[in-house]
Amino acid sequence: MKRKRANTFAGPALLSLGLLLLSAALLWFAHSARSRAVAARIRTTQEAREASDRYRHTAADESIIRDTIARFDTLRLRGIIGPEQRLDWADRLRSIRDRHHFAQLDFELSPQRIVGPLSTPADYQLGASRMLIRAGLLHEGDFFDLMTELRQPANAIVAPRRCTLAPAAERTAQGINLRAECTLEWLTVNATTGAKP
Repeated sequence: MKRKRANTFAGPALLSLGLLLLSAALLWFAHSARSRAVAARIRTTQEAREASDRYRHTAADESIIRDTIARFDTLRLRGIIGPEQRLDWADRLRSIRDRHHFAQLDFELSPQRIVGPLSTPADYQLGASRMLIRAGLLHEGDFFDLMTELRQPANAIVAPRRCTLAPAAERTAQGINLRAECTLEWLTVNATTGAKP
């Protein structure tokens, strides 16, 4: 009888033990699946954040590129990038002379020389032409008007190197009281051979 009772409990005990092991295995698999899901969610969130950051950087880069292209086009249209516009410069000096009623305003323009390459992604180089300007002026104010006009041209970068202002040796019929002589560098940016803007 005792043996029958022991056999009666053995079956349910083994079944209970089996169910307990099955529950533990299912719990372990559920925990493992949850851990993988959490890791996948974290990874997905990080990838989404990185994609969002890349998008923001791309939008910012696009804005910088558009701004750079606009500035480049402005400089090109003004004649700072590209070949020298020597005829335009001659017209500009005649206009300055006529507008300020200078008795004399002459200039000599040397051939352009290459100063050196520029550190840009494309192949560009800085060119300079030395310009000598001689002017016959009525008074010192004319000299300052001339310097203001020369330093703020619409289509060039002009860097004064040396200027002298001296009384005229003798008074002329045109009313020249002062003689000015200035050496300037006219700077332009040029693409090297084969480079595309």
